[in-house]
Amino acid sequence: MIAVRASIRVFPIGLLPQSQYFVDEKAIYPALIVTRRLLTAAVVAQFPTDEAKEAAGFAVASDKSIGPPRGGYSRIVATYTAEAAYSFEVEKVFEVIRCVNMSPENGLEKAQVPAATRDVMEMIYSDTNLSLSQLLATPLWQKGGEPQWLLDSRPLDDRIIEKGQEWSFWRDWYQGFLNGKPLDWELQRRVALIPDEDWEKGPEHIAEIIEKIRLQFKTQTTPPLVRDEKREVFTVESDDTLPRDVLEFACTRITIAYDAAIDASSENGFREDSYEASLIQRALAEFATHPSLLATSFFDACLSFQRTIGERYPEDTSLINLQNALYGVVEEINEQHEDARHRCARLAKLAQPEPISVDDMQALKEVPDMVADQVDTHAGQIIESDVERMLSTPNPPKSVRARFANWITTISMWMDKAMKGDKRAQWLAGLVGRLIKWFPGGE
Repeated sequence: MIAVRASIRVFPIGLLPQSQYFVDEKAIYPALIVTRRLLTAAVVAQFPTDEAKEAAGFAVASDKSIGPPRGGYSRIVATYTAEAAYSFEVEKVFEVIRCVNMSPENGLEKAQVPAATRDVMEMIYSDTNLSLSQLLATPLWQKGGEPQWLLDSRPLDDRIIEKGQEWSFWRDWYQGFLNGKPLDWELQRRVALIPDEDWEKGPEHIAEIIEKIRLQFKTQTTPPLVRDEKREVFTVESDDTLPRDVLEFACTRITIAYDAAIDASSENGFREDSYEASLIQRALAEFATHPSLLATSFFDACLSFQRTIGERYPEDTSLINLQNALYGVVEEINEQHEDARHRCARLAKLAQPEPISVDDMQALKEVPDMVADQVDTHAGQIIESDVERMLSTPNPPKSVRARFANWITTISMWMDKAMKGDKRAQWLAGLVGRLIKWFPGGE
């Protein structure tokens, strides 16, 4: 990770204008190749799995096409920067600095090289005093933002990564390291595992894939769909269960608090058809053995109570007790179940959903039949139930909308790859694309 951070400090030096990034009339971008190499190297440092190492290996092979046909400057910068990260050899970083004055039009002025070398060396030594967790929470330049020599090396508006929507993810990725707040590592891992053939199609194609991955990640508040190749259908990923007594206690505690709130309905206006009540009822009836589904459903109800108690509902003791019970149960599950904890955190970031348009309501009715041959019975029943809930209320639960968007995106992405020409893939992707407004807030 020290080598990765050192490489990220100097890679902006080599970001030339877009017009110079063409090889053999194909848009092969050194900037994309280098960012890919840096990201996969960081992922390997964080998750040294065979899968991550294989992805990094593909990224290494991609450097054969680095650089414009004339001049060697960006080829050298790109190659040395990527090698430093992947091989974890920080010496390569200084090769980048030493070669930056080779081009009269790009890079550092010769007089700036000593300052660059000194600053980078100082940061590397500082990094060696930190643990891995401290490294990831420490700004890239511990003295502050980018040093002046780096800012001067290329005007900000002339750096390719600062231009265009296709570089949006990479701007966020770089800024995360710069601030000591890297993007979520699971998100980075998923980007690193994008197939090699997709990377070869250039930054605009990769940007489209990353946006789908980010939407999936953002909306993954419940177990995702996974492909069962033997049965040739999608199924709900198994949710590692907690000890039965933990889940039974959680459900019993909520049942007692829920019944008390319902019994006091004449005073607090809380009824069995209330928004929060429907969430709790379904969780108790259908998700009692699924930690993530149980936690996110309870948390969704808890978040709603935070807005409605004192406004739609009076500050009734039984409702406050129910809200507190929901929060306590969610915290207990999350403490023992990492996936549930992450999914509740994502749910908390989703903004209050907007109403569904009339056209999209009609389109939603067609989804269960359209994907019926791609999912197993259990997943199909959940999708059908989610559609019914989204159509039957003006403000469906955020957890339901998030699951639907995530699962349908998963199916459409697979169909687009495996079933070329199937118009359902484009139709499903278009529907979810229009419904991104469901989640205008959070990441």
